[in-house]
Amino acid sequence: MRHSSHCDEVSNLDFGLLYEAAVMGDCHEAILDMAEALFPNVTIFLYGQDADRINGNFLLYRGLKEEASRTYGTGVSAANGWFKKHWQQEIGRVWHGDELLKAEDLKKTRFYRDWLTQFGDLQCSTGVVIRRQGNRQVVLEVRYPKFLENSHSPMVKMNLTRLAPHLLRAERISAHYAQAREVEAERDNMLELISFPVMIIDDDCRVYNMNGHAQALCGEMKSIFTSADGFLHAVELQSEENLRGVLRDLSRDRARRSSSVVLPASERQERLFLTIVKVSSEHRFCKILPEHAVAGQCKFAIIAQSGTEKFRLGRFLLWEAYGLTASEAEVALCLLEGRSLGELAARKKLSKQTVRNQMGSVLRKTGTRRQPQLVSLLTRLAITASS
Repeated sequence: MRHSSHCDEVSNLDFGLLYEAAVMGDCHEAILDMAEALFPNVTIFLYGQDADRINGNFLLYRGLKEEASRTYGTGVSAANGWFKKHWQQEIGRVWHGDELLKAEDLKKTRFYRDWLTQFGDLQCSTGVVIRRQGNRQVVLEVRYPKFLENSHSPMVKMNLTRLAPHLLRAERISAHYAQAREVEAERDNMLELISFPVMIIDDDCRVYNMNGHAQALCGEMKSIFTSADGFLHAVELQSEENLRGVLRDLSRDRARRSSSVVLPASERQERLFLTIVKVSSEHRFCKILPEHAVAGQCKFAIIAQSGTEKFRLGRFLLWEAYGLTASEAEVALCLLEGRSLGELAARKKLSKQTVRNQMGSVLRKTGTRRQPQLVSLLTRLAITASS
C-alpha cells in the first residue's frame, strides 16, 4: 500500500470512466479496475450474492494468480456465516472484518476453511455493500494478510469510505440502464409480432423504434424513409407537411387519440395509408433509454398500409365486436380498404344519403365520432386479428 497523499488518491481517479462503464453494462469490471488502482498489492473480491438462488451467485476478483472462480463452487457461495453477516450490513457503510466475525469464528466457516486459505493469508478484510435489491446484493471486499492489518486497515477504510458513494451511484446507474435495456428488448419483440409496418415516433417525426416490416418499407424509399439523423420523412414534401400537420393537431387535442393520413401516389411516391395512434410515453412500446428522451413530447404509433396490401377484416368479426349488419360492415370495410363512400354508393347502386346513414350507424355502434377515428379503430382491430 502507498503511504502518502491518501486523500488525493481517490480524487485523482477518473470517475467518468466508471459511470461510462455503468451505462454500457460493464460496471463490475470497472469497479475492480478502480479498486485495484487504489489498493495495489492486495486482493480484491467482488461478490454477487443471491439469497434464493445458488446459481445467482458470482465472484470477480483482482490480485490472485490462481483461478479462484473455478473453486468458488456452490458449497462456498451458499449461505455461510461470513456471507450472512454481509446481509446484515447497511448499504454503503464500510466495515472491517472483525466487526462482522471474530477471527476465531471466521476460521470455522467453510468460506474461510475450505476456500479462502488456498490463496494464502487473506484473513483481514475491509468491505462495503454497494448494491442491494430484493434478495440480491453486491459486495466489494479488500483482503490482506494479518501481519499488514495495522498498516493497511486504516488507509483502506479511509479510501474505501470516500470511494463508496461513487460505487453505489455507478451500481444504480447500471441497474437503471439494465432495466431500460430489458424493457427495450421486450418492446422490440412485441413490435416484431405485428405483421404490418409499425414505428414509434414523436411529434417531430423522430423515430424511436420500428419493426422489421417498417425497416423494409423505409429501405425501399418509395413512400417514406428515415434520414441519417433518425427522422421520418415522406418522399413528397407535401405529404410530409400533411403528416407533420396531423401530428401537431393530435398533440394539441387531448381528446383525440388517433387519425390517419393518405400519402397519394405520384411519379416519385407510392400510395400509402398511415394510421396514427397516440400512445402514452409510459407505454411499453415507448420506453426508451434516458439519453434519447425529450420531455413533453407526444409519442405516436404509425401503422402503415400500402395501396396494394389491404388490411383484412371479416364481416363476422365486425358483427361479433360491434353488432354491425352486413351493409354496415361493408361500409366499414370500404373505408378500411381506402375507398370512398361515393365509390361504395356507385358500386352498390345506392344513394349517397343511404350510405351516409349507414356510416352514421357504424360510427354510433363503434363509439367513434369521425371517419379517421373509425379507420384507426378498424386498423387496430385488423392488426390484432392478423397477428
